[in-house]
Amino acid sequence: MKNRQPSSSGSVGRITAGPANGCLVATTMEFVWNSLASWRDHPDRPSEVAEEALNAQLSMFLSAKASQEFPMVQFHHEQRQTQGRRVDMSAHPTSPVIICGTYFSIFRPITLMEGKRIPPPEKAREKEYVTGGDKQSGGIQRFKLGLHGKDHEKVMLIGYVQKGAFSDWQKTINQWIVDLASSQKVVVEKWEKAETLSIFTENRQNKTCRLQSTHGRYKDASGAIEIHHLWVAM
Repeated sequence: MKNRQPSSSGSVGRITAGPANGCLVATTMEFVWNSLASWRDHPDRPSEVAEEALNAQLSMFLSAKASQEFPMVQFHHEQRQTQGRRVDMSAHPTSPVIICGTYFSIFRPITLMEGKRIPPPEKAREKEYVTGGDKQSGGIQRFKLGLHGKDHEKVMLIGYVQKGAFSDWQKTINQWIVDLASSQKVVVEKWEKAETLSIFTENRQNKTCRLQSTHGRYKDASGAIEIHHLWVAM
C-alpha cells in the first residue's frame, strides 16, 4: 500500500499501512497551517470577504499546492455530512490508507475543515465561531453535536480574522465558552470550561495563529473531538 510523503525536493517516499499512518492527519494539518499565508498573499487571489468565497478559494489553492508539494492528500470543497449538511472542506488520501486501524479509501476523508469569519458580518451572529444557538450554525457547536465530523477525532476550524488581534479573539471566544458552561439555560449541547482554546503557535511574520481545543460530543457522535484552530489575518 503506497502513499507519498511531501519533501522539499518534491520526491516521493512510502508510508506503510498501520498505526504509524496516524501521522498523516497531523501532517495534513501542518500543510494547511503552513499554506494559509501563501494563499492569502497569492497575487492572483481575488479580494473577497464573504465566507463562502474564502472557503472556495482556500480549497482550490490547497488542491493545487498539494498536487505539487503534498501528493498523498487531495482537498475537496463541501463534503456532505449528516442531515443533509455540508462541511466546508475535506482532505482525502490519494490512495487507500489505514490510519490507527481504520481503512480510508480515496472517497473517505481523513479530516475535515470548517471556515469561519472572525468577526461574522452580523451582530446577531456574533458568537457563531462557537455557537449558533438553536440554529446550530456554530463552528465548534456543529462538531460537538456530530453534525460535522461525526466519525473523526481530529478536525480543523479555519478562522479568517478580518479585524482584531489573535490574542484578543482567543480571550473573547474563551469567555463565550466559559459563559456557556456557567449558564443555567437549557441547550442541546453541554459546555465545559475545559473546552476553551489554548494557544500553541503564533507566526507574526505570516500573521497566522494556531490554537487547539477538545470537546465532548453529543447526540449521534461519541467520544471527544480535538479541534485545531488555524487562524489567518486577512
